[in-house]
Amino acid sequence: MLALAVQSLMAFNLVCSGTSVVLTAKHSRSPEFRIDGDRGLRPMRAVYAIDLTSGRYCVDKCTETSPLAAVTYGEIVLEDKADRFGGGTTYRSVNRESGAYSAYFNTKSRRKLKRVMIVGTCKAGPFSGFPKRVF
Repeated sequence: MLALAVQSLMAFNLVCSGTSVVLTAKHSRSPEFRIDGDRGLRPMRAVYAIDLTSGRYCVDKCTETSPLAAVTYGEIVLEDKADRFGGGTTYRSVNRESGAYSAYFNTKSRRKLKRVMIVGTCKAGPFSGFPKRVF
């Protein structure tokens, strides 16, 4: 019984919901971001399967796993990446005490800058598992 309780603390799903805001701007030294028309505000829902022991997670259909960026007492950082070619950044995290979810994605193209910001909350659920390995 104790082993099952410990396992549920180390492997679990997070069901997250919130709102995403899509902002765009034309390239300039000081771009002015504006809400991107009909795509500006949208509801967001994602299910993350997380295994703290292996340091991996997957999202929604869970076709492949990714490494967790960082785990601390108060926060799980799912992703913290910068495109090495300067094309964009990605950051996703969950506060372990409040369940607050935050994420942002920045991308650049020749004509536009795009920023997606997401805020929401996550609730823990039973671990759904990872995909089976081929080898």
